[in-house]
Amino acid sequence: MLKKIEIKNFKSLKDCSIELRDFNVVIGPNASGKTNFVELFKLLRKIYADGEPFPFLDWWGYDNVVWDRKEELPITVKLFFASNGYNYSFETIFTGVGGRFQILKEALEIEGILTLVREGEWQRVRHDAKFLEDAWKKMQGMDESDSTFH
Repeated sequence: MLKKIEIKNFKSLKDCSIELRDFNVVIGPNASGKTNFVELFKLLRKIYADGEPFPFLDWWGYDNVVWDRKEELPITVKLFFASNGYNYSFETIFTGVGGRFQILKEALEIEGILTLVREGEWQRVRHDAKFLEDAWKKMQGMDESDSTFH
């Protein structure tokens, strides 16, 4: 379940942290960022689900989605999840300077167990050896025909 979202430099959301619960209602005065919060999910869908090479076209360019129209600023989104007793996070930092969409950094973390980071051409992996050893042992005990553990 999505527990929290942190947003930097997206439209009017300069540095925003929003805690989420099972049921959420977005309310507030006009021009307080409600629509921008919802539009962030539209942009993330364009980037990660649709794989669009120019995800900012619906807004007529990166300068219309970055805070204060400052194209030199990257947009950062960090999503925090909780599931099956684990805490996860996914962070993405991207830009559209000069009309060129580019993901600068992506990081996936399973708290205390695994961190995967891609930054430019570099990829880093940090892991808890005991967790991976236990997972490997469980995988060796899997029945390939039905993918269940013995």
